[in-house]
Amino acid sequence: MSGVKRPATQKPASAQSQSQSGTVPASEPEAVTASEIRTKLDLARQFIDMGDPESARHMLDEVLEEGDPGQKQEAKRLIDSLP
Repeated sequence: MSGVKRPATQKPASAQSQSQSGTVPASEPEAVTASEIRTKLDLARQFIDMGDPESARHMLDEVLEEGDPGQKQEAKRLIDSLP
């Protein structure tokens, strides 16, 4: 070790340069997990229960883009039930 200590809030130089430049190295988009899609379906149901069909529709549209066939079917069913 060099004996030089950084304050706990200081990022390593490589992270600082990335955040300052506003660019992040190119990488594959992160895959959406089945758990995340289930959470979106649950949120959509909560929005429906709260009387917020617009927010529910937004969540369900994401499920239609990212979900597996069963999740997409459930999203379509919920969309069809919206006012």
